[in-house]
Amino acid sequence: MAITYLTQFNSASTVNATSYTTSSISTTSGNLIVVIAAVMTNGGTSDPSPNITCSDSLTSTYTSVANIGNASSWSMGFQVFTLVSNGTARTITIADSIDAEYQWELIVLELSGATGTVNGLITNSNAGDNVISLTLTATPTSNDLTLFARYIDGGVNGSPPTFTMDAGWDATIEANSDNTNQGGVLGLSARTGSTSTTVSCTDATSATGSYAGGKCIALALTFVGSGGGEEVAPDYNFDIFSFGMFSIL
Repeated sequence: MAITYLTQFNSASTVNATSYTTSSISTTSGNLIVVIAAVMTNGGTSDPSPNITCSDSLTSTYTSVANIGNASSWSMGFQVFTLVSNGTARTITIADSIDAEYQWELIVLELSGATGTVNGLITNSNAGDNVISLTLTATPTSNDLTLFARYIDGGVNGSPPTFTMDAGWDATIEANSDNTNQGGVLGLSARTGSTSTTVSCTDATSATGSYAGGKCIALALTFVGSGGGEEVAPDYNFDIFSFGMFSIL
Protein backbone atom coordinates (compact mmCIF):
# COMPACT_ATOMS: atom_id res chain seq x y z
CA MET A 1 0.00 0.00 0.00
CA ALA A 2 1.06 3.58 -0.43
CA ILE A 3 2.09 5.65 2.55
CA THR A 4 -0.79 7.20 4.45
CA TYR A 5 0.01 10.31 6.46
CA LEU A 6 -2.03 9.53 9.56
CA THR A 7 -1.89 12.53 11.84
CA GLN A 8 0.17 15.06 13.69
CA PHE A 9 0.44 13.81 17.24
CA ASN A 10 2.15 16.49 19.23
CA SER A 11 3.61 19.90 18.63
CA ALA A 12 4.93 22.46 21.06
CA SER A 13 7.34 25.28 21.71
CA THR A 14 9.25 25.65 24.95
CA VAL A 15 11.36 28.75 25.55
CA ASN A 16 14.65 28.59 27.51
CA ALA A 17 14.57 24.85 28.18
CA THR A 18 17.36 22.34 27.55
CA SER A 19 14.85 19.70 26.42
CA TYR A 20 11.21 19.07 25.65
CA THR A 21 9.15 15.94 26.41
CA THR A 22 5.81 15.15 24.80
CA SER A 23 2.79 13.75 26.53
CA SER A 24 2.10 10.05 25.95
CA ILE A 25 1.87 9.01 22.30
CA SER A 26 0.24 5.79 21.08
CA THR A 27 1.11 4.42 17.64
CA THR A 28 0.41 1.26 15.67
CA SER A 29 3.02 -1.49 15.68
CA GLY A 30 4.99 -1.52 12.43
CA ASN A 31 4.22 2.09 11.54
CA LEU A 32 7.02 4.62 11.19
CA ILE A 33 7.35 7.37 13.80
CA VAL A 34 8.88 10.55 12.34
CA VAL A 35 10.16 13.26 14.70
CA ILE A 36 11.07 16.73 13.42
CA ALA A 37 12.88 18.57 16.22
CA ALA A 38 13.89 22.23 15.85
CA VAL A 39 15.87 24.51 18.17
CA MET A 40 16.84 28.18 18.21
CA THR A 41 19.83 29.05 20.40
CA ASN A 42 20.01 31.92 22.86
CA GLY A 43 22.32 34.13 20.80
CA GLY A 44 24.53 31.26 19.64
CA THR A 45 26.71 31.41 16.52
CA SER A 46 27.17 27.73 15.64
CA ASP A 47 24.85 25.27 13.92
CA PRO A 48 22.94 23.40 16.66
CA SER A 49 21.30 20.81 14.40
CA PRO A 50 23.94 18.04 14.79
CA ASN A 51 23.65 18.31 18.59
CA ILE A 52 19.92 17.52 18.80
CA THR A 53 19.11 14.14 20.32
CA CYS A 54 15.89 12.13 20.39
CA SER A 55 14.93 9.51 22.97
CA ASP A 56 11.80 8.10 24.56
CA SER A 57 10.45 6.52 27.72
CA LEU A 58 11.01 3.03 26.25
CA THR A 59 14.76 3.71 25.74
CA SER A 60 14.32 3.21 21.98
CA THR A 61 17.11 4.04 19.52
CA TYR A 62 16.05 6.62 16.94
CA THR A 63 17.71 6.96 13.54
CA SER A 64 18.75 10.42 12.34
CA VAL A 65 17.93 10.77 8.64
CA ALA A 66 18.55 14.49 8.06
CA ASN A 67 19.64 17.75 9.69
CA ILE A 68 20.05 21.34 8.56
CA GLY A 69 21.08 24.54 10.36
CA ASN A 70 22.14 28.16 10.07
CA ALA A 71 25.03 29.36 12.28
CA SER A 72 24.40 33.13 12.16
CA SER A 73 23.57 34.91 15.43
CA TRP A 74 20.67 33.31 17.30
CA SER A 75 21.53 30.21 15.31
CA MET A 76 18.87 27.64 14.54
CA GLY A 77 18.54 24.13 13.17
CA PHE A 78 16.42 21.03 13.03
CA GLN A 79 16.91 17.30 12.75
CA VAL A 80 14.64 14.51 11.47
CA PHE A 81 14.53 11.17 13.30
CA THR A 82 12.68 7.90 12.58
CA LEU A 83 11.71 4.78 14.53
CA VAL A 84 9.57 1.75 13.69
CA SER A 85 6.85 1.58 16.35
CA ASN A 86 6.42 -1.50 18.52
CA GLY A 87 2.89 -0.42 19.40
CA THR A 88 3.66 0.58 22.99
CA ALA A 89 2.73 4.07 24.20
CA ARG A 90 5.66 6.36 24.89
CA THR A 91 6.75 9.91 25.62
CA ILE A 92 9.40 11.41 23.31
CA THR A 93 12.16 13.73 24.50
CA ILE A 94 14.27 16.02 22.32
CA ALA A 95 17.35 17.64 23.84
CA ASP A 96 20.60 19.49 23.20
CA SER A 97 23.18 19.39 26.00
CA ILE A 98 25.76 21.46 24.10
CA ASP A 99 24.05 24.68 22.98
CA ALA A 100 22.24 27.30 25.08
CA GLU A 101 18.68 26.88 23.87
CA TYR A 102 16.17 29.68 23.48
CA GLN A 103 13.31 27.73 21.97
CA TRP A 104 12.24 24.20 21.02
CA GLU A 105 9.64 23.22 18.44
CA LEU A 106 8.50 19.71 17.66
CA ILE A 107 6.27 17.84 15.24
CA VAL A 108 5.76 14.07 15.49
CA LEU A 109 4.14 12.11 12.65
CA GLU A 110 3.09 8.50 12.16
CA LEU A 111 3.33 6.93 8.70
CA SER A 112 1.78 3.63 7.66
CA GLY A 113 3.15 1.74 4.67
CA ALA A 114 6.65 3.21 5.01
CA THR A 115 9.66 0.92 4.63
CA GLY A 116 11.89 3.15 6.79
CA THR A 117 14.12 4.02 3.83
CA VAL A 118 14.65 7.72 3.06
CA ASN A 119 15.72 8.98 -0.38
CA GLY A 120 16.28 12.22 -2.27
CA LEU A 121 17.43 14.43 0.62
CA ILE A 122 18.11 18.05 -0.36
CA THR A 123 18.82 20.92 2.07
CA ASN A 124 19.14 24.72 2.01
CA SER A 125 20.66 26.58 4.97
CA ASN A 126 19.84 30.03 3.58
CA ALA A 127 16.44 29.62 1.95
CA GLY A 128 15.13 33.19 2.30
CA ASP A 129 11.59 34.38 3.00
CA ASN A 130 10.00 34.13 -0.44
CA VAL A 131 10.13 31.29 -2.97
CA ILE A 132 12.01 28.14 -1.93
CA SER A 133 12.81 25.78 -4.81
CA LEU A 134 14.42 22.42 -4.08
CA THR A 135 15.11 19.43 -6.33
CA LEU A 136 15.08 15.99 -4.78
CA THR A 137 18.27 14.03 -5.43
CA ALA A 138 16.30 10.85 -6.22
CA THR A 139 13.01 10.36 -8.09
CA PRO A 140 10.11 9.20 -5.88
CA THR A 141 7.57 6.58 -6.92
CA SER A 142 3.79 6.96 -6.68
CA ASN A 143 3.91 4.89 -3.47
CA ASP A 144 6.23 7.31 -1.69
CA LEU A 145 5.64 10.36 0.49
CA THR A 146 7.68 13.53 -0.03
CA LEU A 147 8.09 15.77 3.01
CA PHE A 148 9.05 19.47 2.94
CA ALA A 149 10.04 21.23 6.17
CA ARG A 150 11.16 24.79 6.82
CA TYR A 151 12.20 26.60 10.00
CA ILE A 152 12.09 30.40 9.88
CA ASP A 153 13.19 33.15 12.26
CA GLY A 154 9.96 35.06 12.80
CA GLY A 155 11.24 37.63 15.28
CA VAL A 156 9.23 38.76 18.30
CA ASN A 157 6.49 40.92 16.81
CA GLY A 158 3.60 40.52 14.42
CA SER A 159 1.61 37.52 13.35
CA PRO A 160 3.17 34.05 13.07
CA PRO A 161 4.30 33.56 9.46
CA THR A 162 2.60 30.84 7.48
CA PHE A 163 3.83 29.37 4.20
CA THR A 164 2.29 28.39 0.88
CA MET A 165 3.14 25.36 -1.27
CA ASP A 166 2.71 24.83 -4.99
CA ALA A 167 -0.24 22.77 -6.25
CA GLY A 168 -0.27 19.09 -5.32
CA TRP A 169 0.85 19.44 -1.71
CA ASP A 170 -1.40 18.50 1.20
CA ALA A 171 -2.35 20.67 4.15
CA THR A 172 0.56 22.38 5.89
CA ILE A 173 1.29 22.22 9.62
CA GLU A 174 2.83 25.08 11.60
CA ALA A 175 4.29 24.85 15.11
CA ASN A 176 4.86 28.32 16.55
CA SER A 177 5.74 29.42 20.06
CA ASP A 178 2.94 31.83 20.88
CA ASN A 179 0.53 34.34 19.38
CA THR A 180 3.28 36.95 18.90
CA ASN A 181 5.56 34.43 17.16
CA GLN A 182 8.50 34.79 19.53
CA GLY A 183 11.47 33.14 17.83
CA GLY A 184 11.32 30.45 15.18
CA VAL A 185 8.43 28.77 13.42
CA LEU A 186 8.67 25.16 12.21
CA GLY A 187 6.36 24.10 9.38
CA LEU A 188 5.96 21.14 7.09
CA SER A 189 3.91 19.87 4.17
CA ALA A 190 3.60 16.44 2.53
CA ARG A 191 2.88 15.13 -0.96
CA THR A 192 1.80 11.62 -1.94
CA GLY A 193 1.30 9.96 -5.31
CA SER A 194 3.80 12.18 -7.13
CA THR A 195 6.92 11.17 -9.04
CA SER A 196 8.17 14.74 -9.38
CA THR A 197 11.55 15.79 -8.00
CA THR A 198 10.48 19.44 -7.88
CA VAL A 199 9.67 20.88 -4.45
CA SER A 200 8.31 24.41 -4.58
CA CYS A 201 7.29 26.57 -1.65
CA THR A 202 5.75 29.60 -3.33
CA ASP A 203 5.96 31.82 -0.24
CA ALA A 204 8.05 30.93 2.81
CA THR A 205 6.29 33.50 5.00
CA SER A 206 2.91 35.14 4.62
CA ALA A 207 2.56 38.85 3.93
CA THR A 208 1.12 39.41 7.40
CA GLY A 209 3.79 37.41 9.22
CA SER A 210 7.11 38.75 10.46
CA TYR A 211 10.55 37.63 9.34
CA ALA A 212 13.69 38.54 11.28
CA GLY A 213 17.41 37.95 11.13
CA GLY A 214 17.45 36.78 7.53
CA LYS A 215 17.32 33.13 8.56
CA CYS A 216 15.22 30.42 6.95
CA ILE A 217 16.36 26.82 6.57
CA ALA A 218 14.59 24.09 4.61
CA LEU A 219 14.87 20.51 3.45
CA ALA A 220 12.94 17.96 1.44
CA LEU A 221 13.15 14.16 1.43
CA THR A 222 11.13 11.11 0.42
CA PHE A 223 9.88 8.30 2.63
CA VAL A 224 9.81 5.14 0.53
CA GLY A 225 6.51 3.25 0.46
CA SER A 226 6.19 -0.52 0.58
CA GLY A 227 4.50 -0.59 -2.87
CA GLY A 228 1.55 -2.54 -4.15
CA GLY A 229 -2.14 -1.89 -3.67
CA GLU A 230 -3.97 1.36 -4.28
CA GLU A 231 -2.92 4.70 -2.96
CA VAL A 232 -4.66 5.86 0.20
CA ALA A 233 -5.39 9.55 0.59
CA PRO A 234 -3.60 11.32 3.46
CA ASP A 235 -5.66 12.02 6.56
CA TYR A 236 -4.85 15.36 8.22
CA ASN A 237 -6.60 15.50 11.56
CA PHE A 238 -5.22 17.79 14.23
CA ASP A 239 -6.52 20.26 16.77
CA ILE A 240 -4.71 23.44 17.79
CA PHE A 241 -4.77 24.61 21.39
CA SER A 242 -3.40 27.87 22.77
CA PHE A 243 0.19 28.21 24.01
CA GLY A 244 1.55 26.25 21.07
CA MET A 245 0.15 22.87 22.10
CA PHE A 246 -1.58 20.39 19.83
CA SER A 247 -3.78 17.50 20.86
CA ILE A 248 -2.97 13.83 20.54
CA LEU A 249 -5.57 12.27 18.26
